[in-house]
Amino acid sequence: MDVLATTQPFSVNLAPSPTQLEAAARRLLDAGFSTTTYRLRHTELSTFLALLLRLRVSNVKWGRDYYFGSFADEDPADEVLANAMAPRLIGSNKADFDKALELTMDALPNLVPRFHQLWTTLFQPPMSDFDVELEPTDENMLSRYLAAASLFVPLPEALTPAGLRDRHISHNKVGASQDEPILSFPSLVHRLQNMPDSHLILATNLHDPHAPATVIGSFIPSLLCAMSDSSSGTRSRKTGDAHLLFQLQPNFRLIRWERPQALPKTLIKTNYELASLHAVDAESGQQTCMKPYYIGDSKRSTARLLIHPEGSSVSLHGSKDLSTAAVGRYREVTRSDTGDKDWEVVVQHCTVHMFAVV
Repeated sequence: MDVLATTQPFSVNLAPSPTQLEAAARRLLDAGFSTTTYRLRHTELSTFLALLLRLRVSNVKWGRDYYFGSFADEDPADEVLANAMAPRLIGSNKADFDKALELTMDALPNLVPRFHQLWTTLFQPPMSDFDVELEPTDENMLSRYLAAASLFVPLPEALTPAGLRDRHISHNKVGASQDEPILSFPSLVHRLQNMPDSHLILATNLHDPHAPATVIGSFIPSLLCAMSDSSSGTRSRKTGDAHLLFQLQPNFRLIRWERPQALPKTLIKTNYELASLHAVDAESGQQTCMKPYYIGDSKRSTARLLIHPEGSSVSLHGSKDLSTAAVGRYREVTRSDTGDKDWEVVVQHCTVHMFAVV
C-alpha cells in the first residue's frame, strides 16, 4: 500500500483512500507476485563499516546535544578491517536483511548511535560559526582499532546536566610506557584500582614489519563509581558490568561475558604468588612483574586472554563451547569458522596499549 501511494502524482484532496489502496494491493498479491526479500552482502556491510571507521568525534559540542565530527582520510587499512568484520557479523554472503541486522546489532550495540553521529557530522554547521577549531589528530592504526572498538564496547552511562542521555565516547591513553611494553600484573591492577573508568586493552604487533597484523584485546568494566556534580556542567557516570574479549585482526571475534554479576577481581588472576586482583598492593609484588597472568576463565573452559610480560606475548584462547547454545560464562557473538575445535591467537613481540573509556 505504501508503494502504491507513491506511484502516481495527485492532489492532496484527490489522494486514494486506504481502502482503495488495500484493494489494489491485495489484487496484486493474489496475481502471484512474490513478496520482496532484501539481502545484505558482505561488500555492502563492509563499505558501511569502513565509513564508520573513518568517523572521528571531538569533545566539542554544537548546540546542546551534538558533537562536532570529522572523517579521516580514506585508507586501505579501513577496508581491510571492515572486510574482516563483515563476514563474522552476518555469516553467509547475501544474508536475509532482517536476520543480518539482528546479528549485527547484537554484536555491535553502538551501531545506531554511531550512525546518528555520522549524519550529525555530515550536516553539522561550519565550525567557524562557533569560533571552534578542532585539534588535529594523529591518525594511525591505533585510531582505527579504537574506532572499531567504539562500535561494540559498552557506552558509559552518562547524563547531561539537562537530564539527557549522552552517547559520546572517547579513549584516553593510559597504557604501557617504553620501559614496560607489556603491562605487568601489578601495573594493571594499580591502574584499575586508582581510575574509576572502564578500560580497553589492545595487544598489537604493529612494530613487527615481518608479521601479519594481529590485534586482540579485552574490555574491563570500571571498579568504582564516578559521579560528578551536575552543577559543574560535567557528566555523571555510572559503572557498567559488561566484559568482553575480542580479536580485530586478521579475523574478527567478539566474546561476551554472560554473567554480569561477576566483578573484574574474579576475572584477572595469576597462578603465581598473588592470588587475585584484590590481593595486590601496587607498591609491592615486584617478584610477579614478569610472571604471566590472565583475564578471563581460570579453568580454560571457555575463553581467556593470557598476558606474558617476560615473553613479550599475549594470546587469546577460545573453546569450541563458545558457539554452543548452552549457557556459559562466555558467548561468542560473532560467527565462528573454527567448528568444533578449540582455538588460540598469539601475538608475539607485541605491545599492550591501555585506554580509559570516558
